[in-house]
Amino acid sequence: MLFLLVMTTAQLAGAQPTTRGVILDQTNLPLPGVRIEVYRGDQVIQSTVTGGDGSFELLPGAPADVVEAALEGFETTRVARSAAEKIVMAIARATDVTNVVASALTSSGSTMSTWGAR
Repeated sequence: MLFLLVMTTAQLAGAQPTTRGVILDQTNLPLPGVRIEVYRGDQVIQSTVTGGDGSFELLPGAPADVVEAALEGFETTRVARSAAEKIVMAIARATDVTNVVASALTSSGSTMSTWGAR
């Protein structure tokens, strides 16, 4: 019995702690529903989503792991695992483009020819 107790204590002492953190917007409000992925190189090793209070918990991992946070309407943010306790996401810039095409042909006497002049 004493042997099991000593072995369990040794394993717990050597275990890496989990990473707990929170994701906030630029005004320090928590962001729920943020998709979080942990990368080791090019491979995703863990995925999770933030809770209603913007908090999340990651399994133990290597210091070289990268944490990526993504939410529609915000810039995707990548940080080192060591900096993942508090992630601040910036609001995304507008990227929509509108192309307007007009006919170069107009009929004479039409009011279309004067629209651009007024």
